Amino acid sequence: MKIFIILVALMILVLPMYSDTYIPAGQVSGNWSLLDSPFYVEGEINIPAGETLTIESGVEVIFNGHYKFLIYGYLEANGNEDEQITFTAANPLTGWHGLRFFNATPNSELSYCTIQHGYANGPGSDDEGGGVYCYNSDPVFNHCTVTMNSSEQYGGGMEFVESSPSITDCEITNNGAYCETGISFYSNCGGTVKNCLISNNTATTYTAGIHCSIGCDELVITHCVFSDNSSETSGGALFIELSNTTVEYCTFTGNSAGIRGGAIRIKDSENVLIERCIINGNNSGYGGGIAILNSNPEIINCTITGNTGGNGNGGNLYCDATSMCLVNSIVEGALNGGGIDFNAPVNIEISYCDFWNNLDNDQSYDFLGNVPEGLGDIVGENNNGDPSDSFSNIFLNPMFLNEMDDDFNLTENSPCIDAGSPDYPPDPWPPDDVYCDIGRFYYEGDGNDDPVIESSIILKQNSPNPFNPTTVISYQLSEVSKVMLSVYNLKGQWIKTLVNEEKTAGEYSVIWDGKDRNNITVPSGIYFYNLKTDYSENTRKMILMK
Repeated sequence: MKIFIILVALMILVLPMYSDTYIPAGQVSGNWSLLDSPFYVEGEINIPAGETLTIESGVEVIFNGHYKFLIYGYLEANGNEDEQITFTAANPLTGWHGLRFFNATPNSELSYCTIQHGYANGPGSDDEGGGVYCYNSDPVFNHCTVTMNSSEQYGGGMEFVESSPSITDCEITNNGAYCETGISFYSNCGGTVKNCLISNNTATTYTAGIHCSIGCDELVITHCVFSDNSSETSGGALFIELSNTTVEYCTFTGNSAGIRGGAIRIKDSENVLIERCIINGNNSGYGGGIAILNSNPEIINCTITGNTGGNGNGGNLYCDATSMCLVNSIVEGALNGGGIDFNAPVNIEISYCDFWNNLDNDQSYDFLGNVPEGLGDIVGENNNGDPSDSFSNIFLNPMFLNEMDDDFNLTENSPCIDAGSPDYPPDPWPPDDVYCDIGRFYYEGDGNDDPVIESSIILKQNSPNPFNPTTVISYQLSEVSKVMLSVYNLKGQWIKTLVNEEKTAGEYSVIWDGKDRNNITVPSGIYFYNLKTDYSENTRKMILMK
């Protein structure tokens, strides 16, 4: 019996002992360790200019009242996949006043952090940025979750003013605000939003997902998924105004706006670039997919399909007194409002596109309103010999691989293959192609045997596929590179990272056991695996079937 008691006592001595720590109002710096977690904040705290606060993995920071966390210096809060850092409120109904960066030391790092229950209210900028507010600061966010935050005015999740953050592999979900809910960029912002999920955010007025306003010309939004965001007026997922923002390789699905721009609203902007995006299943009164006002966007190699204009105005696109360049894009399957609704168009360039099966009141209308002269009039053939108008637009079934499952890859016999403009970059493979394809994706074989070849990587189809419970993913590198291989679900939510390290040239294989980052078995369904290197990136689909 004595031996047992001694063993228990020794085990207690070697186990980590966690203790509550109470942080009074005032300045903070140094190190907040896991052993001292959770940290209960009792008043407004700040990191002074020139000082650093480091927060260890697994730490909980709990605000016992509606207090701000002001950052003038440097914040390093790097959690990991298994031990995330949490910023939250003791009382979610009262909330706390968020992380607030003011002229902060550049490149504060937040990785694997959850920021929740922030609430912005009060005078001046206090009512902006529920979870995060930045003025003239450039923090870095990686694998963070910003959720259930709100503000009385702008930026329910995050607000950036004259700042250039890096936001990568993050989830911005279930935030609310009067307007500009998920992320708000205002006044000369830059930076990147990459590989993020922006979903289920709601705005009382406009912009539920991301809002870019006044000079956000250096901002790039890339490889993001916008899903199920809802605005009562304009810009369900994305609103760009007075900015020349670049949006590329993004997916917009299930977003809505009460008046204009179910997925995207572009206003008073000269050089917006929307490139290689999928815009599917969104709805709004005007422009279920995209609504454009007094702007000159370039929309290149996009697939715009299955969107709805609730008022019968612009199911896929609505153009109001605008110039526009639409090239190499598929505009297909509008459920109401037709393919494009023109309202006093100016300098419209629409060429090398495919229009098909766009409906309005159960009638087929690819174009409505003030249709530019000659658009849609079949007068000749394109470079493939298919009937086209004088702008090389075709009006044929694009032949998606599996439209019912939102797979908008082109089948081998699609008329969109090699039907694009020679003035734009051709397909990445083979390199001697003269014409690029029309649409967001390129034909990638039957999905079983042919590798996807893009630049200097080969990403093979997983085997077996479908699978239960394990499958092998193989890839090949032609040169040394940092490699990240991650699994995502159908909504674009990050499930697990399988590889995250530098690799030399060669062939590699990794097994996925159908479990997420918390070692919990995921349900049956469609999943995507994404391979990123220093020089290229590719994604394939796989099916877990139990």
